[in-house]
Amino acid sequence: ELALHDGSDRSRPLLMAVLGEVYDVGPGERFYSPEGGYRGLSGRDASRALSTGEFEDPAGAVPGVQGLDAAAIGEILDWRKFYREHAEYRFVGFLEGLYYREDRQPSPELLRVEATGSDVKSRQEALEDLKKQFKSCNSRNTQADPDIEIWCDAQYHGPDTAPVFAHVWMEGMPQDQPETWCACVNTARREASLANAVDLLRKRGFEPKLRLVYYPECTPGQPRCRRPKSA
Repeated sequence: ELALHDGSDRSRPLLMAVLGEVYDVGPGERFYSPEGGYRGLSGRDASRALSTGEFEDPAGAVPGVQGLDAAAIGEILDWRKFYREHAEYRFVGFLEGLYYREDRQPSPELLRVEATGSDVKSRQEALEDLKKQFKSCNSRNTQADPDIEIWCDAQYHGPDTAPVFAHVWMEGMPQDQPETWCACVNTARREASLANAVDLLRKRGFEPKLRLVYYPECTPGQPRCRRPKSA
């Protein structure tokens, strides 16, 4: 029945679904009509494509998200939030199937997806708190200069701080995609700060791999140095 609302028949409402929730996207007809860029979402639940972008691929424009990593599932949940909060798109009901049972109750698969999304949100919040503790370095470079200058400001970052390479990985993140940034850390308290951060993350339910490493081009403890852009 949902397939009848893909915009081909303009006498019918223009509908799409995300994770089993059906929305009237008629106000966005220029995007969701058969001529629009999001036409692959119309008249179906193509939740998977909201992460992969495979709107035109029948194998990709499907409701199932099996095999997607936690970050991809989090992205789909963000899209659901977008439709839920949109000022013009209107929720019209639930699609019986993968995500909702006949009695409109969520399926085990939807509960699994939402639990994954909750983990993603918790991890993002933990990373944000970590970056507040280990503030990003200042940096400056020009197109002609092969190096980038990085430094820590005593007034903003704290006294006796120096640039380090911050590297963190937590369960649920892709193995080859840790979060990294140039951070400013008090030299004398570097090891203690690292241990404290790991302890706080463990208390939040994570088993992190966190490193604070001096850059090889920088003198340990010095607040300013230059590094090759290509490094």
